[in-house]
Amino acid sequence: MLKPAEMRELRIVCLEEHADAVIKRIDALGSVHLTDIKEFLEEWEGLIEPSKAGATLMQTAELLARIDSLVALLRARTAEGARAGAKKSLREMLFKAPGAEEEQVAARVAARVAERVKERGEERRLAEVEAEFGGLEAAVTELAGERERLRAELSDAEELLGVQKILADFGVNLEFVSGEKNFISVLAGWLPSRNLDALGSSLEAEVGEEQFVASSRAEGEQSFALVVVLKKDRAEAERALARLDFERWQQPLPLPLPLEAEVEAEIKRLERELRENEGKIEALRREKFEDLLEMQELVQIEESKAKVKVLFGRSERVRVLEGWTPKEEVEKVVAGVTEETGGFSVVEVREPAREDVRVPSLLKNPRILKPFEGVVKMYGHPLYKDIDPTLLTALIFPILFGLMFPDIGHGALLLLLGLALVFAFKGLGEEARGAGVIVSLCGACSVVAGALFGEFFGFSEYATHLVE
Repeated sequence: MLKPAEMRELRIVCLEEHADAVIKRIDALGSVHLTDIKEFLEEWEGLIEPSKAGATLMQTAELLARIDSLVALLRARTAEGARAGAKKSLREMLFKAPGAEEEQVAARVAARVAERVKERGEERRLAEVEAEFGGLEAAVTELAGERERLRAELSDAEELLGVQKILADFGVNLEFVSGEKNFISVLAGWLPSRNLDALGSSLEAEVGEEQFVASSRAEGEQSFALVVVLKKDRAEAERALARLDFERWQQPLPLPLPLEAEVEAEIKRLERELRENEGKIEALRREKFEDLLEMQELVQIEESKAKVKVLFGRSERVRVLEGWTPKEEVEKVVAGVTEETGGFSVVEVREPAREDVRVPSLLKNPRILKPFEGVVKMYGHPLYKDIDPTLLTALIFPILFGLMFPDIGHGALLLLLGLALVFAFKGLGEEARGAGVIVSLCGACSVVAGALFGEFFGFSEYATHLVE
């Protein structure tokens, strides 16, 4: 516990046809840190050369980026639906363990991926995914584009209706603010509400008293104003308005000017079409989202394999891997590689010196100390040759906290909060549970120190009776 996990250096030599199987087994073991063969080329004296990024890596990277984008789009749609529909109560958010449904989906996707990997070769899998995804991407992209168009048109129509109602309060209509007049210029638009009071005086300073202002103060940050000036004074008026951050309103819908009832009917039509569009997207999400996650997982597997292959050394028939694994995992790795290659492989195991700067460090501590690894890593990850300070941090950090904040009351509150994070608030996830361990230990030490110093919510006289 006082040192990072003891590591061993691995050198694996296998035939080219076994490379994919070896990668798959190493990935399944999850305990091998692979390194780039370029660091060790001199030792091979020209017998091998580094691998190069192939077409598969570029193909999978590009395809995965497109899939990730579509997954994010459909997940955003799910989040919108959750906000619009039944929202989680505070009780569910705090006390209900998350991810039950997500775990079921992940399990189904993993089973389908495993079956597909077993049945089909790499090239066939990628070709199938690309074909399936192409059709799905086109359908979703078309619906998403239509949704954005409808939202933009709906926003314009709602803005027009709002302006019509404001103008009706002023006693004018859209025709008054549209088009050119013979002797006057009409400027209608929005400006920050904080500048509304200065509008009249600013115009008067520029054009004199031959101007008219009507305004509607809104509850938000922007207010609407209607300004009428003589045509000859338009340039001066526009300068004054620009200083007040006035943004002229432009009618979003084309002429002829619609009546208020027509705009309301247009809004209802757009809302209906938008609901239909979102219904289609939701139906597509329910039907195809798991398929999309399956495609994402398959392409991630192929991309990971392609990235690992770039780390290989190669000759005409042989592939070479270099990496690191914890000492206790060596037998599993050797047995796994031997099984996958049918014995046609060589695994060399070396013990590195503690001072070897190439060795990655792995912190291995009991579960109760795991949260304190995060505190240690805030100050930097220990090197392989260094002491692992997690145990010392777990002992000293709460004690120092208790000595700095000695108070029975405050400490008890922290202790209760920490215990709640660990045992009650399951909905907040594992990170919150880890934080709860630290908070509860700090709270307990604060209670003990508070009893020693006689502090209770900052009032020493109350604590005296508690500890005597």
